[in-house]
Amino acid sequence: MEGGVGNAALTRVTTAVKDALHAVSSGLSPAPLFLVTPGTNPAEIKAELCQFQLPYGTGVLMRTSGSTTGQGKIVALSWDSLLVSGRATHDYLGGEGIWLNTLPLHHIAGFQTVVRTVSSGFEPLSVDFNNISTLCDALSASPANKHYLSLVPTQLTRLLNSEVGTDSPPPLHPTIPLLGKLPIDAVVLGGAASSTSLLKHARETGLTVVTSYGMTETCGGCIYNGAPIGDTQVQITENGRIDLTGSVVALGYLGDVEPEAFTSTTNNETEVSKLSMRTHRTKDVGVLHSDGTLEVLGRIDDAITTGGLTIMPRLIEAAISDLCAIESVVVGMPDPVWGEAAVAVMAKPFPTDELKKRLATQLERGWAPSYFITLQELYSGSSGETSWPLTDSGKIDRRIIRHTVIDHFNR
Repeated sequence: MEGGVGNAALTRVTTAVKDALHAVSSGLSPAPLFLVTPGTNPAEIKAELCQFQLPYGTGVLMRTSGSTTGQGKIVALSWDSLLVSGRATHDYLGGEGIWLNTLPLHHIAGFQTVVRTVSSGFEPLSVDFNNISTLCDALSASPANKHYLSLVPTQLTRLLNSEVGTDSPPPLHPTIPLLGKLPIDAVVLGGAASSTSLLKHARETGLTVVTSYGMTETCGGCIYNGAPIGDTQVQITENGRIDLTGSVVALGYLGDVEPEAFTSTTNNETEVSKLSMRTHRTKDVGVLHSDGTLEVLGRIDDAITTGGLTIMPRLIEAAISDLCAIESVVVGMPDPVWGEAAVAVMAKPFPTDELKKRLATQLERGWAPSYFITLQELYSGSSGETSWPLTDSGKIDRRIIRHTVIDHFNR
């Protein structure tokens, strides 16, 4: 079923989730839902699925974003896991409530806004930030005591810079931003790393912002503000790789795709479909601090090897944000001497020499980017783009940025 963003898509998905959960509660096994990108050819989906045998207990199929490789994998999820994930989220946030839908429903973050709301006995709300008065009226008349919003950092940045009644995000103003007008109990921020400056700005407006870490393979967020929720357990394995264990972990990928990415505490097929403790071996690296919180350092695939050093773009981007409050994306490009060179793509200009001096005191030796370029410079003479290219799930598309950087410097 198609899962875009909008009233029609939200109604379709909400109805399908209601029907499936009613069947599950009656002891039945409904046909799995497959959430797909709008415009997907149904015949192609059926032909693709005929190649696979679904894991026992599959309730939902969802394709990963493939933001690094460009090719997503199909993940099999059970309704048990999805519901456990929803309960753990509500327990952390302070109670069941209604979720406002702003994210594509064919990705886990958007889909879970529906599952969490429906399983709580409510109807999810579609969001139109261009009609703030109608949205405020809907929230005021809501039967729920709690209201939640799930966003990615790019969305939050734009909304914080927007005011009621404006058609496009203007520069920052000292007035209350659009989100400050809404009775939202918590904003759950996931999908990508959030800069310290963005979180500080959001919290200064009075928003309760909760950072979320998780993926399709874990039914969405399973680490909130660095702390595992529900029965999720975190382990850091060789080379800093993050392993996640718990009831929220998926049944696996369809087909003979990365079988090593999932393990289970039991070999019994029926038990695996229930709430056995499964482990997902992620492609992220991180560190566990003494208080038990997890700090995610970035994707293994995003790491840049330059001059014998392995550097993580996320840490450089965080330093740039802290030092000059400018969003950036750091990627690697081939270098004949160093193997790779780090390039920082900046959302806005900033004196390069000054930034290099500041980074030298903030980062380890050899971590400062070799090149700095603004978005406008990167796209000058081509498409004229001055905003980040995004995946359909709202994440910044690093793969496209890296290819564009390589093309730019090879001109």
